[in-house]
Amino acid sequence: MRHRLNGKQMAAIGNFEGVTGLEFMHLDEIDTGTMTFEEAWYNNIHMIFDIYCYVQNINLSGCGM
Repeated sequence: MRHRLNGKQMAAIGNFEGVTGLEFMHLDEIDTGTMTFEEAWYNNIHMIFDIYCYVQNINLSGCGM
């Protein structure tokens, strides 16, 4: 039960998951009050950026590009 999230936050999480195909992290921390929605959102966005950086730096030598 996500009792600490309002409807707009739940919709934002749904959009996040729909666009990225990734499960939104830190819902348990939000529920227990150890993390705010804003902190969780920042951490999720940062994770996407980290993934992008890793993918951007994949060696494509020999891939015909």
